Amino acid sequence: MSLVPDQMPRRTIYTDASCEPRPPLVRPVVQVCWIVLDMACNIALGGFTVVPDAVLRSFEERHTYIAQGEALGPLLAVHFHCDVLTCAHLIFFIDNLGTLSAMITGRARIADFGAVVHAFHLSVARLRSTSWFEHVESPANPADGGSRVGGACPIEIG
Repeated sequence: MSLVPDQMPRRTIYTDASCEPRPPLVRPVVQVCWIVLDMACNIALGGFTVVPDAVLRSFEERHTYIAQGEALGPLLAVHFHCDVLTCAHLIFFIDNLGTLSAMITGRARIADFGAVVHAFHLSVARLRSTSWFEHVESPANPADGGSRVGGACPIEIG
């Protein structure tokens, strides 16, 4: 399989996360949403999850886990939709500039955040795919609603 992007199917992935305190919970609730699109091949997939507290506990304790949640979006999309993302050119739209920077450079100063970024890049390499990252404003991000209200969000594509 060629790694030349022009010769690979192009898949577009929108991701988003939210991180909201919910007393009396100790840690905030982190919700992640992703949408995978390829209109030429009639592909419109997506997912939503609440990051388990056990995963949040594995990170260094902090006030917010938004960076980790935003980085989990692309990683979860690649994990759950590897069947359509293998040997493809993947274009990720992310609305968080800190996460966008970390994904582009492949590194982060915060160790646990960096681990998620590294896991993403290793996963894309395992799929024999390429990745490109772009910024999207939150109002234009179709994954934004899903990261706030979950599976109840009526996302319309097309």
